[in-house]
Amino acid sequence: MTRPNFFIVGAPKCGTSAAYTFLREHPDVWMPDQKEPVYFGRDLSNWGWRYRDDDAYLKLFAGARDESRVGEASTLYFFSELAPAEIEAFSPGSRIVVMLRDPVELMRSLHAYQWYWGNEDVADFEEALEIEPHRRVGARLPPNADWIELILYREAARYAKYVRRYLDVFGERVLVIITEELRRAPERELGRLLDHLGLDRGSVADVGKVNPTRTVRSRRLHEFIYQPPAWVQRVARAVMPDRLRIATFFKLRALNTSTVSVAPLRPELLVRLRADLAAEVRALEAILDRDLSIWGYPSGEAGLAATT
Repeated sequence: MTRPNFFIVGAPKCGTSAAYTFLREHPDVWMPDQKEPVYFGRDLSNWGWRYRDDDAYLKLFAGARDESRVGEASTLYFFSELAPAEIEAFSPGSRIVVMLRDPVELMRSLHAYQWYWGNEDVADFEEALEIEPHRRVGARLPPNADWIELILYREAARYAKYVRRYLDVFGERVLVIITEELRRAPERELGRLLDHLGLDRGSVADVGKVNPTRTVRSRRLHEFIYQPPAWVQRVARAVMPDRLRIATFFKLRALNTSTVSVAPLRPELLVRLRADLAAEVRALEAILDRDLSIWGYPSGEAGLAATT
């Protein structure tokens, strides 16, 4: 059975859906319809939610033919200590794509997205940050949280350790794309992506914003859609074919969804978060040997002054 030979591993909310969409259009690439299979990373909080053995996972790639690159995209791999070694053991020589954005922007966007999906039950971003110490020890978790990693926002933004894990295993087979640079120069950055995968550049186009921030019009309806009462589930299964139930689910979800811009942070909070993460950004610059001033974080004495 065909095995994938490249992986988009994250970070979440950093343009991975755009890269996935872009690559699927390339004639020498095959990627499954399903994004986020999350087969690797047995240390993740909800590992095995979809696939628990090689045969089931490899069926995802049954449609591949003679494409030179076969891949998948699972952003939770980014947070796993085990995923890099597991991927390399499963598919030696694979190439890795990591996408990163301004860490504070990641945190805000990730919180909004988890609230939309119901993986977060605290609507206020600042309040969600305040209870993170409790969540790290298993308290104050949403009753139906699927992925704990996605609601520990400060941890999600500490990129250096996650990137280092992949570099330690894959070395030069890792490509890091900065989302802000992709927005400024899409042809250049998408060209780098194709070069990394050994693909013909052809006509490189900007795929735009594929996965915008969304919110729900009614929280009660949202909860009903995702967790209907048991009697509703029984009646629906009895009178509606599977295809109609699925179509109804997506229709109701679409009607209850709107696209929003993430609200700006209080200036004091923004300064504090940037100061907290400045050392992380400097560490990432050292690991990548790359200037990340595009994010605008304080450095050296400026970073220290911002914390006092």
